[in-house]
Amino acid sequence: MLEHEEKGENPVDEPRVHRSILWRRLDRPGHEAAIVFFRDDLWRLSGSAVFMHDGRPCRLDYQVLCDPKWQTLSAKVTG
Repeated sequence: MLEHEEKGENPVDEPRVHRSILWRRLDRPGHEAAIVFFRDDLWRLSGSAVFMHDGRPCRLDYQVLCDPKWQTLSAKVTG
């Protein structure tokens, strides 16, 4: 929990963190971390995946934007 949430405050420019997760692949080396939060009436998912592909280490960063009913509005993947 963020310090300002513990005090019952939520500045407009600060997102309220809802969930974060870290997991690892079981079938081959790899990890992924993501955070989901609600801000400006939209759900935002932001994360990174690190894994092996064709014997080389790879990293993908992603961002997904959804409306309040979880309909995807946009997605961006870089890596």
